[in-house]
Order: sequence, then structure tokens, then C-alpha cells
Amino acid sequence: MKAAQENVKTAEAENTQAQQAASQAQGAVADQESAVNEAQKANEAAQTDLSAA
Repeated sequence: MKAAQENVKTAEAENTQAQQAASQAQGAVADQESAVNEAQKANEAAQTDLSAA
């Protein structure tokens, strides 16, 4: 019984770590999407400048 309880504690700790890693990955994806959006805006602005030139 004690071994089973230890296994549950280990699984819970691993689950917490996995959730934290997933959260960090989601944050990284959001940062990446933001960077892509900024790059697209800069590209559009540059194209507008070229059109006006």
C-alpha cells in the first residue's frame, strides 16, 4: 500500500511538471505569434513605403 501511495505522489509531481512545461510552451507560442504579427506589420509598412516612393 505504501508503494502505491509513493507511486501516486510521484505521478502527481510528474503531472505538475508536465503542466508547467505545457504552460511554458504555450507562452513561447504566444510570444512567437506576437513576433510574427509584428514582422508582418513591419513588412506591410515597408511595402507601403515602397509603393509611395
